[in-house]
Amino acid sequence: MSPPIAPSTFSLAGTVIAVGGVELSGFADGDVLTIEPNGEAFNITVGADGTVARASTGNSLFKIGLSLLQTSPYNAKLSQTYLSDTGSPTGLVYPFLFKDLNGLDVFTSPAFWVNSVPKVGRGNKINNHEWPCYAAMGKLFLGGNGPTPKAF
Repeated sequence: MSPPIAPSTFSLAGTVIAVGGVELSGFADGDVLTIEPNGEAFNITVGADGTVARASTGNSLFKIGLSLLQTSPYNAKLSQTYLSDTGSPTGLVYPFLFKDLNGLDVFTSPAFWVNSVPKVGRGNKINNHEWPCYAAMGKLFLGGNGPTPKAF
């Protein structure tokens, strides 16, 4: 019988989310970061006789969602990133990092940009700013944050 495995615990406080070397904070409730591939890694073709072939798409683009409270001062960093990029004739991109310091999850990109500004609402409650972003040449490794199995 195997010994019991201690429970794994994730804490956002044990992560780094940084744009251009600046660590962000003031996150909204719920999912503060989403990372989604912008397409498949391969185009697959199955021939009439069942032969399978694949062609690499070369796609390393990821959709990134960042969710900050409207009160977070780091909205200014993302606003500055967007305005600098759209105000430059050649565009400006920034490095991006997500790292779970208590686990193995990591995402890096040398070319991150804010694609548009978030929808803004103001009233008698604190709202979220959902920043739609992209990251080219992204590298995503999902390793969890529990003990690494001995088989690895």
